[in-house]
Amino acid sequence: MHCGIDFGTSNTTMAVRGVNGPVLVPLENGAVTIPTALFYTVGNREILFGRAAVKAYLDGQEGRFMRSLKRVLGTSLMEGSVLVNGARTNFDVIIGRFLSHIRHRAEEHCGNSLTDVTIGRPVHFQDGNPEADARAENQLRAIAEKSGFKNIRFQYEPIAAALAHEKNVAGEKLALVIDIGGGTSDFSVIRLSRDYQPGRDRAGDILANTGVRIGGNDCDKAINLDTAMPLLGMGSAYGDKNLAMPLLLYHELSEWSKVNWTYTPQNINMVRSLAREAHAPDKIQLLENVLEEQLGHKILDVSENLKITLAGQENAAADFSFLAPQLQRAMTQAEMGTLLGAILFPVRTMMLETLHLAGVAAKDIAIIVLTGGSTGLPVFRHWVAEYFPHATVLQEDRLGSVGLGMVL
Repeated sequence: MHCGIDFGTSNTTMAVRGVNGPVLVPLENGAVTIPTALFYTVGNREILFGRAAVKAYLDGQEGRFMRSLKRVLGTSLMEGSVLVNGARTNFDVIIGRFLSHIRHRAEEHCGNSLTDVTIGRPVHFQDGNPEADARAENQLRAIAEKSGFKNIRFQYEPIAAALAHEKNVAGEKLALVIDIGGGTSDFSVIRLSRDYQPGRDRAGDILANTGVRIGGNDCDKAINLDTAMPLLGMGSAYGDKNLAMPLLLYHELSEWSKVNWTYTPQNINMVRSLAREAHAPDKIQLLENVLEEQLGHKILDVSENLKITLAGQENAAADFSFLAPQLQRAMTQAEMGTLLGAILFPVRTMMLETLHLAGVAAKDIAIIVLTGGSTGLPVFRHWVAEYFPHATVLQEDRLGSVGLGMVL
């Protein structure tokens, strides 16, 4: 039986061909999306996945939390390992555990063996590095094979999203697909029509594909650096010469794919040493606590939730009271827009570059297909309205359309 997987940086979906077309498979307690996360309990007695993994970590259960695994593909981190309950574990093993889990859950639901698979991939795993990009796809293919999949194909994620929406397009129309995921932003210009015959060769309908390695996780990092890290001493000084606290640790604590690398004895000892000369010793003590208690993911979770909340309301506060009593940081939607506008500026540039590569103007685009959670950010919705005021915007099932399109 053929299936499709949208293996996302933040969330994953899986689809199969049903009697009336593609359908998403429930992967966790009836939900068709599952956070791309694992939690290794102490002693590896149990590995939790998705929401269960997130809950175990946020509840303070002892173990090792892993998230944002997709961003490791193609990088030097894939050649190394991470410490899990005292043992070194390679990332291909960790990713394989997750893919095997969702395959088994889907097979239980469908009652069929799922071996033929189309897996979504960003236009670029790594920007400006074709070798790393090819390496990432080959790594994901090898992991999928070890996870029990056989006939493995890949499809660009924005193309899959376009195909999932094509049934709603009367006549032939030019569409711009915008896919802002956790790790990448991808764009495609494609001709769509519900009148196209099944099995049609779509190569000639795709006018351009581009992408950039910036996504929702980068927004989380920016918010984290702006709200949480100053509370831990970023921007403060130490010593008689008023030296600035080293920035690298704060940046690594603000990136989902690197947080696990910060909980080392070397970092803890460095922070303890700096604390003796710190001008803001209370803040550096909080930083030490974060490393010792492995709270980096929890801080990032607060920043991500602040981003999601401010997408729908004018004001919100990040609650860091788990670090110190009544510790909060307020932010407005306008402040977030200014902060994220700078981070996402290359995304806007790439969006317009896609039109140039396709040889079309903004006015030629009749349909905007939005997929990926970060397309709901106000700053991005503003850009879409600014450049494509007359286009019809399709955004049904922003988290599921890529997976559905994988089996068309």
